[in-house]
Amino acid sequence: MDGTTIDPRIERTREVVTAAALELLREDGPEAVTHQRVAEKAGIGRATVYRHWPDRQSLMLGALEALSLSIGAPESLSVRDGLVYILETLCDRLESPVAFAMSSLIARAEWEPEVRSFLDSVLVHARDEIEALLERGATEGGLEIDVPMETALSLIAGPFFHERFIVGRVVSREYIPDHVDALLARWSPTS
Repeated sequence: MDGTTIDPRIERTREVVTAAALELLREDGPEAVTHQRVAEKAGIGRATVYRHWPDRQSLMLGALEALSLSIGAPESLSVRDGLVYILETLCDRLESPVAFAMSSLIARAEWEPEVRSFLDSVLVHARDEIEALLERGATEGGLEIDVPMETALSLIAGPFFHERFIVGRVVSREYIPDHVDALLARWSPTS
């Protein structure tokens, strides 16, 4: 076996453990994702879980990494509709039980570089997709983004993170088109 091939038994074990961890996360929240409970749910020995994920944090991050984090707005959508699509998908994710784990990770990211790195890797997908739409809007539609890109991204997605993690609710999808329209009007060359 060469260095790039993963033993199918190891791959199967990792999939079973990851599925068990995600199921516990959805059912009972982040505190339920322990080596003991994951091993029980997966039907394998706790030592096996420890061998792949030596601590609770790596177990939680391993489970979350298994999720598809890319939003992927269809390229055929207009800039406006693409932004609406991304924000609707974001709201779906913020409504899921996995959001509880994200709030726990956000709190720890300030002091734990591994968690900060993980969150950055999660956010890069949405950031890149929104940035690509804004750049297309600038090229094709003359959008004039008058703030740094990071600030533009915060203006677009920030309210939804604020509502979910600070206020404790998910913004209604009815608000999304108006939110996008207001920002695009601000950045429109005719404004």
